[in-house]
Amino acid sequence: MSLQLKEVIFEGFKDSNFTAKVIFSPKKISIIHADNGMGKTSLLKGLHSFLEQDESYLLSLNVQRVFCTYTFNTTEHSFEVKLKENKSSFNWKDFEKSELKKSKSLSIAIERGISSSSFSHIDVSDIEKFFETKHTNSNQLTHLQKPMKKQMAMDIYNFLSSLNRKKARALSGLDQDFSQNHIYLENFETANLTNFIQEEYKKAFYNEIKNINRLILKAVNFAIQMTSGNNETNEYPNKLSSSELMQNKDNLISMLSNSHEEFSAKTSLLNALNWVDTEDDAKSILENTITEYLLRVIITDIKNTNLISSRFERFKDNFNSYLIKNKKLMVSENEINIRVNNGTHSLDELSSGERHLLTLLFCTLFKCEDRNFLFIDEPEISLNTRWQTKLLPLLHDLAPNTQIIVASHSPYIVNDRLDYLSELIVE
Repeated sequence: MSLQLKEVIFEGFKDSNFTAKVIFSPKKISIIHADNGMGKTSLLKGLHSFLEQDESYLLSLNVQRVFCTYTFNTTEHSFEVKLKENKSSFNWKDFEKSELKKSKSLSIAIERGISSSSFSHIDVSDIEKFFETKHTNSNQLTHLQKPMKKQMAMDIYNFLSSLNRKKARALSGLDQDFSQNHIYLENFETANLTNFIQEEYKKAFYNEIKNINRLILKAVNFAIQMTSGNNETNEYPNKLSSSELMQNKDNLISMLSNSHEEFSAKTSLLNALNWVDTEDDAKSILENTITEYLLRVIITDIKNTNLISSRFERFKDNFNSYLIKNKKLMVSENEINIRVNNGTHSLDELSSGERHLLTLLFCTLFKCEDRNFLFIDEPEISLNTRWQTKLLPLLHDLAPNTQIIVASHSPYIVNDRLDYLSELIVE
């Protein structure tokens, strides 16, 4: 479904006498620009609220009428949403009939990934000190026995920690339901980004385990057919080369090792692959006809179905390309961290620019796959100029079917793409 916004007019914008208008680029990327204070952030939030049919924010903006033009599969459509006479709700009749009703969007309005250290930490010892201090209204606390003070301190600590975690989850976006059609991310704690990345990784990881088990059985059946002379319907006519084996060896070992099924063929393949260090070694094991048949099927199908977690490889490769040479993002089933030379540290220790970039890449690659619109407010925040010039082409490459609409002050975000510019006019 090719769905793209062309023009939006808000009659009533912060003030009932003002009108805001923006004509979007015909390209898949639009960069909204205007002077400071004109309302670029309000416009993006207004677009989100319009698509979500969130009347409360539209009313707070003093919106009287929204006029929208969009294209669906190259055909242009226009309609309006007007404030009803009761001044407390809108008439969504034409919106309900439009293709926008079924649209999906993601709005990112975060300034930067929030470090876990942004949230205050309380120790039990801090609360115990409270009991040892004389207080105007609670002198009786100092007369409590020490065991009672310790127990009360622990109870208060557990209560405050639980409360703090709930607040942190709400602020960080950890409770965000990504199944919603329209998502608005305003705060997103980067430490909790780990949970989302691991969730996506595990989905792919367990899916791969099921697939590799299926491929092993398929490869065994193929080998039986070939060795018995039943090769009339040979799906895999091309023999596996030693260079192909070397290219896929490490991934194949990892996938076979992760399979919990006990196949004799799996054990034989792992033993053979672990013996391979050079291309001559690869040639040697491929001389075994049965081994070559098994590896031919598995590696061919892996390449054809993109079985290995290509999105995660792409995610890591793109992010790592922005880091200095001795830093790398590492993702596994059990942990996500940054490798620096021979040591590691958490995502929380990344710079604000690195955290912001990581959030943008993750959301675009993993959460925009089936979304029509991606709205980003000031994507340049905390990014150096070199990163800014590369950002929008990268996001478009990660989500080529999504219309990306950003609000920005930065000429480096625009780079030389003047055809992306969309002026916000408020009059």
